[in-house]
Amino acid sequence: MDVGLNDEVSSTVSGPKQSGIEVSVPEAVFLRSDSELVAMPPVDPAAPEVAFLGKSNVGKSSLLNALMLRKGLVKTSKTPGHTRLLNQFGVTLQLRRRSRHLTLVDLPGYGFAKMPKSQQVNLSKMLGAYLSNREGLRALVHLFDMRHEPTAQDIETWGHLSVLTPVRIVVGTKSDRVSKSKLRHHQKMIAKALGIHADDVVVFSAESREGRNVLWGRILQAVDAQDPNAAGDGDGDDGDGAEGSDGSNGAPNTSVAAAADASSNAADEGDRRP
Repeated sequence: MDVGLNDEVSSTVSGPKQSGIEVSVPEAVFLRSDSELVAMPPVDPAAPEVAFLGKSNVGKSSLLNALMLRKGLVKTSKTPGHTRLLNQFGVTLQLRRRSRHLTLVDLPGYGFAKMPKSQQVNLSKMLGAYLSNREGLRALVHLFDMRHEPTAQDIETWGHLSVLTPVRIVVGTKSDRVSKSKLRHHQKMIAKALGIHADDVVVFSAESREGRNVLWGRILQAVDAQDPNAAGDGDGDDGDGAEGSDGSNGAPNTSVAAAADASSNAADEGDRRP
């Protein structure tokens, strides 16, 4: 799907070794929902934005809740295509040496066939405007279902979004539903389809929180890479495959993602939470 992006080339962040940063989240709150970019307030420089995208039913809401260590802050739904707005969450992260503030943006999913074509087009335009023009967007996290090979629409979306300027981070969700002996194969399967290295795919489970430390590490790496005044977190390397206190194992890097079209939460907090 063409989301009408600009012609600038996006960067990626990669690491030769899988590692992560242990992060606690003392504060996580829902901020607001908007139906278009022009309605969104400017990004607070002290809380840069990180956006999350993926095909409908990829497990985006569950991943966000696991990242923030909250149950139900981002409401999940059994009906794919639930998210249809730009939903913002404010988080305070506590690292070993300092605290950090970020704004996480839950974007509409794509690939929801039951949505009327006109609505799909409108959502695609909304996402194109946001991803092309949002100043203060520091990273784009693209989610793929770890169980399956990326679809033609996944790959098409990835290609369209390769022109984005923010760093892209690829995550394979629902890793708990893939046997341990096959995880590396599925990691390589996603990477091959996208033309990236297998270690660029963060293996993530919202159930066990596998990959949580790794994903936070890559997010912070991406944000700091675009901030010349950022001090290193100095949290060190949790080790290749080593588990943190949250049960994650992992890898910092960034080669990640994109997406565009369909589904969302309602405009007010009541509507957006079934």
